[in-house]
Amino acid sequence: MFKRKLVMIPLFILLIVGIPFGVYYYLDSQTSTSTASGSKNNDGDSQKSGNAAISKAQDVEKGAEGENPFNESMTEPIAENIMMQYIHAMSHQKVSASEKWSYFRLTDDRVSYLLDQLEMKDYKHEKVYKDILTRWSEEDFSEVDHDHNEIWNLQDGSVGEAKGILSEKEEEAFIQKQNKESR
Repeated sequence: MFKRKLVMIPLFILLIVGIPFGVYYYLDSQTSTSTASGSKNNDGDSQKSGNAAISKAQDVEKGAEGENPFNESMTEPIAENIMMQYIHAMSHQKVSASEKWSYFRLTDDRVSYLLDQLEMKDYKHEKVYKDILTRWSEEDFSEVDHDHNEIWNLQDGSVGEAKGILSEKEEEAFIQKQNKESR
């Protein structure tokens, strides 16, 4: 009987400590790989141009040459789902949607980084990414709502279709409200 208790006590402690740790680890990994997008918004005020998105004065500081400007450590070339998540999260800066669950500031460094990634690996939807990123690198955001929706469709989005493009003023207000960046 005493031996049985000696075995049961460590198992009980392992369960008490292990289950919460396991749940935390699982939820943390789900959050970091989330591909959710915002949801619908029928705002009438949209602007088909505007280049406030790539603000050189407020760019996120880039690390050493070649480092991931999204400040995430990962192997390169990045995986296709990560490419989609980055483009999707950056598009939220420019599109009308009532909910946006991911956000990365759209910067020159980040667009260039993703274009460089396209040179390192063949992606299934490479043409889509290259078209979007090339347009953005030329500060052409006239189709950013369509760009968002194209990536959203590739991710099998069911809610969060972009319904327009934010004005420069709306975009700046959106940027100011952001507390953190995540995909």
